[in-house]
Formats: sequence, C-alpha cells, structure tokens
Amino acid sequence: MRLPEIDHAWVQRAQQGELAALDRLLLVIQPAVYNLAMRMLNQREDAQDATQEILLRITTHLAS
Repeated sequence: MRLPEIDHAWVQRAQQGELAALDRLLLVIQPAVYNLAMRMLNQREDAQDATQEILLRITTHLAS
C-alpha cells in the first residue's frame, strides 16, 4: 500500500490552525487509512471506527 503524497506546506498551514488545510490533509489521507484499517480488521464498521479514531488522533496531535 502506498500513502498519498502530502504537501508539507499544507501540514504547516494546518499546524497554524488553518481549517481548510487540515480538511484537505484529512481528505487526502482518509482513503489510505481506511484501506489499511479494512485490511487489518476485515470488518467494514470496525474499519470505519478505526479510521475515525486515527484521523481524530492526527488532528489532535498535529502540532506535536
């Protein structure tokens, strides 16, 4: 599995609190995160829950 290319400028803008940049980052990585969770868990609902939790953790820990 390949992760999508992430523009570091978007990361910096998201770290500075720009919501549009954060939204863009999450939209770019969400499919890869879901696909990985689906392969690991093999249950659609569990993969969706795991994806949501991972994206939430990324959002809350982006500054660090």
